[in-house]
Amino acid sequence: MEEKLQAKNVRIVLFFSHLLECTSVKLANSLIDELPELGQPNIFNIPAEAPNEVKMQMPKIIFNNAKQINITVTNVSIDISIDNDNIEIIKNNINKIYKALSDNNVHIQAIGVVSRYLYFDINFEKIKEIYYKDEELMESDLINLSWYKKKDTINIWKTLKTEDKDNVKNLTLSIDINNKGINRIIDIGYINEFLDNQNIEVNSFKENLEKKIGD
Repeated sequence: MEEKLQAKNVRIVLFFSHLLECTSVKLANSLIDELPELGQPNIFNIPAEAPNEVKMQMPKIIFNNAKQINITVTNVSIDISIDNDNIEIIKNNINKIYKALSDNNVHIQAIGVVSRYLYFDINFEKIKEIYYKDEELMESDLINLSWYKKKDTINIWKTLKTEDKDNVKNLTLSIDINNKGINRIIDIGYINEFLDNQNIEVNSFKENLEKKIGD
């Protein structure tokens, strides 16, 4: 059963407290100093005449040469994609990225983590039987294609998506945990505690899922 469940990737987004003011070259060099394995970045110039919404979301820096980590920087956030769900590896990378940001006077006001897993060859009838009647769904604050629960200042979205491939149904599970909306600067201690807590939440969800649908 265990080999059926495989990590796809973990995506961490750190949201800036203000628009990025340092130069892209300076920030890129700071990131390389902390994480040399990133390799050389792609740096983009955003046209001055571009609409504000484009300026907010258009990438300024992209690192996509490393095997297990990719980084995209915009004016409002830094998006880190890691092909590993080991919490110590994740925290080690985030701590280095946080230092590079701090060296450039970039502060963080929110964090979001999306963990994605693929469960191979599921019992589709069992999924339907369980998750249309599951107690957690009944207790959630909002249900759409996924379900949502708020714990204090933390938002938790859980999503299950089935895929039919070569007549075999697989299941992608996604857990999005964030604190968007707190509107205050957070330090590395808070970020590490957040990462530890979201890891506990993710592992609990995975274990419960395997107990429910495992053979």
